[in-house]
Amino acid sequence: MHPYLFAWIEENHPVKNYILYQNKSNAAPLIGDPESLLEKISIAQEKLKQEPKNASRYFELADLFYFEMYWMEEAKQLVKEGLKLEADNLAYNWRLVDLNMNTDDTEGVLSSMKKITQRWPSDLATQAWYYQLKDLYD
Repeated sequence: MHPYLFAWIEENHPVKNYILYQNKSNAAPLIGDPESLLEKISIAQEKLKQEPKNASRYFELADLFYFEMYWMEEAKQLVKEGLKLEADNLAYNWRLVDLNMNTDDTEGVLSSMKKITQRWPSDLATQAWYYQLKDLYD
């Protein structure tokens, strides 16, 4: 069974009876049907096309790709583009660290962490984590 099967429901399939993993777990779907996700992506792409200088449009589409479709490389590129427009967005600087980790991009993790430690030097926990990672991978 595909690990993300719970995200899609068959037509006319009652959610309360949607059983996974040999009847050990009930799971509600993440989305109602595939069409709604495609519609969300189309809307987000159109918004980005209309407002290419708006960083939040890149982040919105990146979140859909990451959290709804698990397209991490595409999400990572969109976050990078958004950060070019809004470099001080701490949440999406951390999102880039997360995406780099989930795509096994060690150089990307170190680069993103370095940027965070330089922009927010008073965050001592992040400073310590960055130098620990740097020592491990350099």
